[in-house]
Amino acid sequence: MFGLVLGIMNTYGTAIGIICNQLEYSEDNASLFGAVFIVGGIVGSGVFGGIVEVYKNYRVATIVICTATAVTPIALLFSLQSHSVALVTISCFVVGFVSVSILPVGIDFGVELTHPIPESISSGLLMSMGQFFGIVFTIVVSIIITKKGDAGVIIGQCIMIVVAGLAAVLSFLVKEDLKRLKEQKNAS
Repeated sequence: MFGLVLGIMNTYGTAIGIICNQLEYSEDNASLFGAVFIVGGIVGSGVFGGIVEVYKNYRVATIVICTATAVTPIALLFSLQSHSVALVTISCFVVGFVSVSILPVGIDFGVELTHPIPESISSGLLMSMGQFFGIVFTIVVSIIITKKGDAGVIIGQCIMIVVAGLAAVLSFLVKEDLKRLKEQKNAS
């Protein structure tokens, strides 16, 4: 689930230029969308990371992030078709806000679930899966856009929405067994 959402995040970060090029947005617009996506991700990571740090409710945060990552790209899909730079900018911010937030929440949750395995191993495996899925999704989406044109943009985004939906479903199946937190409480 973490790897799927991280892969989608990486794909949007990489493919936004290809998508904008296909839909005849300017290079400046593509740069703006990418920058706003990153800023949204930084803000979202701070918000979700802070909430999880205070309340330690990793499962709920993960479900919210995965579900929002499945829903918010729908708005991006329609806003890209509208050719409204303002609307696409807002959509990119929101998609970045929710999808990039999987980084602090997912890594911390993964470390909790896999304790006593060292953090470097569990977080490294999580990041590797995200990179793997990101590479696969980027290649697939790029090929589809290249071969199908404007329809490929829609097909590619629909694939990512479906995959994010799968991640959302999987997020409901994860049990919140916070082993590291339990160990810290017992030691106190």
